[in-house]
This record gives sequence, C-alpha cells and structure tokens, in this order.
Amino acid sequence: MATNGIINGKLIRLYDGANVIGQATECTLDISTQMRSISHKDSGGFQENLPGEISGTLSVNNFLSFDATHGYKELVVKQLAGTAITWKMSTEEAGDFFLSGTAYINQSGLSAPNEENSTSNISMTVSGTIATGTVV
Repeated sequence: MATNGIINGKLIRLYDGANVIGQATECTLDISTQMRSISHKDSGGFQENLPGEISGTLSVNNFLSFDATHGYKELVVKQLAGTAITWKMSTEEAGDFFLSGTAYINQSGLSAPNEENSTSNISMTVSGTIATGTVV
C-alpha cells in the first residue's frame, strides 16, 4: 500500500542496483534544469528562457562500517574503477513513486574523529536519463 502523508526520511533509501546502501544517515538527490536564453529585442528588456539540459547529483552519508552489507567499501571500489552504478531512490513500498538512473561516483571521503563515530560520504553525478516510476 502506498505511503500516505508526509514521508519519514528513514523510509527513502538509495540503492546501488538491488543493494541498499547500508548504514546511511542521509541520502540526497538534486535535479537541475539548465535554462537557455531566448531573449531578443522584442522581449522588452525582460529575460525569456526555455529549459535545456537536465542534470542530477546524488549524495549519501553513512556510518563507516567495513562489514556493512553494501557501503563505502563497495562504492569506493566502483569509483576507483570508473564503474557506473545503477541507482534508485525509493521507499520500496508498493504504490510509491521512485526515481532511478545511472551515475558515476565523483567524490568520496572518510571522517574518523577521535572517540567518535567514523563516517563516510559519497557524491555521484547522474549520467543520462532520470527515470520515474511506481513501485509494484
């Protein structure tokens, strides 16, 4: 059954293929549309635009755990190999909306403060189409 009302962030997960990215504390998808100017002398001094290329970026922050089901270790290996991931952001609840596509990891980092939790972060650039759908 589809999720109703305001969705609790803990329900939306970022997937690499069929694998949920484990130990995540936050995941983000940003989609941007580049505008192209169509202003001309008859525009009255006002800018006119039409949409152009669409781009996307993904990021995920995790607790660092080398034995996580699918986490920093697996993703940094893909970054170093230049391997794309097939991503999906979804609740995986039947009837819910999801977004998906392909992306390349362009940044990864580790943070290991003294006597605190170690964390990692991964940023990705979407390549190609961002698809939408409904979980079945």
